[in-house]
Amino acid sequence: MFRVLKFSALRREVKVVNEEGVVTEEVKERTYDLKSKGQGRMIQVSILTKNEKSLITI
Repeated sequence: MFRVLKFSALRREVKVVNEEGVVTEEVKERTYDLKSKGQGRMIQVSILTKNEKSLITI
């Protein structure tokens, strides 16, 4: 179990690439570092920024 998760840092942002292959300023996904008391270590969590469906990957 993860128990209490505490925010540590924003690890990275993945930007959207348009149909011409140019990187835009729109953020597609963010990855955060969280401290997990239950795991006793840092975990990374990725969250899609699209409103349609959010997916959390641990």
